[in-house]
Amino acid sequence: DIRKEIELQLDMGADSLPAESRCLLEISPHELFGMDTSKQQYWLNAVVAARSAAAYTTTTQTQLPRRPLTLRQTALPQRSLAASSTPVTASAPSNERPTKRRKSTQPRSGPTHPDILITSRSRSLLHDKLNVLHRNTADDLQGCSIVDLLRHPRSTNLDLSLGRETVSHRSFKTLNPAIWLTDEVINGFLLKVLHPTLRNSNCYFYSSFFFSKLLSTGTHGTNAPCYQFEEVKRWGSQLRRRNGILGLKELYVPINHQQGHWLFLRAQMDTKVITLWDSQGRKEENQLYLQSMLRYLGDVYRSKTGQDQVAWKREWELIDDSVNSPRQHNGHDCGVFVITNITLLAQKIPLTVQTYTEATFLERNTRERIALLLWLASHNRPRPPTPQRQRRQAMATGTATKSTVKRGKKSTVKPSTTSSATKARQKRRRRNNNQRIILGGSRPKGIVHSSDTAPSAQLASIVNRKRSAISVAEGDAATQNMTQRHAPPKKKKRKIQS
Repeated sequence: DIRKEIELQLDMGADSLPAESRCLLEISPHELFGMDTSKQQYWLNAVVAARSAAAYTTTTQTQLPRRPLTLRQTALPQRSLAASSTPVTASAPSNERPTKRRKSTQPRSGPTHPDILITSRSRSLLHDKLNVLHRNTADDLQGCSIVDLLRHPRSTNLDLSLGRETVSHRSFKTLNPAIWLTDEVINGFLLKVLHPTLRNSNCYFYSSFFFSKLLSTGTHGTNAPCYQFEEVKRWGSQLRRRNGILGLKELYVPINHQQGHWLFLRAQMDTKVITLWDSQGRKEENQLYLQSMLRYLGDVYRSKTGQDQVAWKREWELIDDSVNSPRQHNGHDCGVFVITNITLLAQKIPLTVQTYTEATFLERNTRERIALLLWLASHNRPRPPTPQRQRRQAMATGTATKSTVKRGKKSTVKPSTTSSATKARQKRRRRNNNQRIILGGSRPKGIVHSSDTAPSAQLASIVNRKRSAISVAEGDAATQNMTQRHAPPKKKKRKIQS
């Protein structure tokens, strides 16, 4: 993919580029990704060639042995030797041959040029199946405009259905820039986007309501923490394993701290390690979540096995690894950090401070990438109505306003080209369809409009039959109560004589 290669080259920086070629990286990523494919490929080839030349020059100067310089007697004229103040002695030519550079038998990994060294950070991000740190491509956005869906006014018709989970359009709009993410977005992504991707990796995810129930902090997270194992005793019971969650390899739990900050922890059952990551760094208050998680696992162990949990909990190790988490400097991207970090760690991608930066979210539109992945995982995949569709609906329902109908816009409806003969034929058809039965007329037509509940056999006796004035006067005893509406005969236009 050309876009992935371009992002890889931008991440490598200008350190391995010669000075005369560093101007290639002065192009902004927004301008670069807006070019067509041919120009992008030309830029990529130029950067690859420049790095290849720099790598070859460095290798030649540092690794290849230098051949000793020798002076030949025939190379310099006699006058230069005589004029030289320092006596020059010609040494015999050396018989030593320079050692040849051995070819490496190890296969080079990565899709880039073989002479370009790829950093461990860039290589590890290539294993991300969801490409959460990659920009949305034109192929990804076919069939939906995520930007329009995010900017559209709140509407319940645009809620995302994810099975048992639902992401309302109000929560979905928090993926716009500089907005704090809600529980629905984080839980929906972890449970319905990331977990199906890692179905065979022996990983499991709790929702953000786990610690709210376990510590009874309330809806707003302002209550004093109080450990309540009975509130979460049945969590993870749907796992078809002998020991439930203890039979897992990894368990990830997002944490909503007092409805103002997001962090998460991971419990590794095989190595018995509980690790916590906070994008704002280490905090003393985060020890509460580590201790509570260990106590919860101990209670689960006692309920499953019936053995003492004190000795079992001593084998566990609690680590606050927030120093190795990419650092957050603003107050609204903590939810994006949690989604990105869990996505990378669950796919065995190591997490360090240099894995990515806060500016990466803005450069690659990570919020729109998360929105697209949520939309693709939904069952209904809602689409916002276009302005043309809104105007048509407003005109059809008669609720069109000045905002829906633009002034001065010419109508796109073509004028009718029906001939006069066709119009006359349509007019006669409409007139005949509107005619009613005229009693005593020569050609009764139409249907009988009646308010009487007479049998159909009696009604059939007067439909489409000619009747004289005598029969009308005599009438029928069974149909005396029947009322009929009669259409008066159409008056003929009189010609005005001049």
